[in-house]
Amino acid sequence: MIIDSLELRERVFRYVDQTASDHGGVITRSQLEGFAVDGQQLKLIAPMQGINNPKVLDASISVVSSPNGPYADGHPTEGVWHYAY
Repeated sequence: MIIDSLELRERVFRYVDQTASDHGGVITRSQLEGFAVDGQQLKLIAPMQGINNPKVLDASISVVSSPNGPYADGHPTEGVWHYAY
């Protein structure tokens, strides 16, 4: 898969937006795992908890965390998340 990172991220957000819209604002893990680009699967969520860094991107695509997890994650300001890993 050879694709520009920005173009790929735009496709991801269109997919997530449309899928959630089609399902009452909810998107499932299975739908996040079912995303594909030009016939090649690109999971949009880590298999377990954690940070998902697909090899085809230069930065993370998703983060799964728990409010009761072992790390000092936080939400210091609106629109900003801090992940301690």
